[in-house]
Amino acid sequence: MSFTQAGAYTASIWARSDTPGLTLKLRVREYVSGVLQGSVTQSMALTSSWQQVTAVYTPVAPGQSSLDFEAFTSNSPVGVCLQADDASITR
Repeated sequence: MSFTQAGAYTASIWARSDTPGLTLKLRVREYVSGVLQGSVTQSMALTSSWQQVTAVYTPVAPGQSSLDFEAFTSNSPVGVCLQADDASITR
């Protein structure tokens, strides 16, 4: 495991869906010893064209914390999916 450094981190992902109207959420969370320290979430309405969503987060406990990020839809009908590519987190 690597620990965060001071400064902003940018998480991003490209996504699309053949089902219009889904909302993609990209969330970055910071943890110290399994305890949530902070988070940021960005949302985007999906279309059939590829779109990029980004979320910027600055750690509150640099040097002590780790980050995770996830992209998801909530309340999507069963069988409806999305396509995602080029997920990354950079500082």
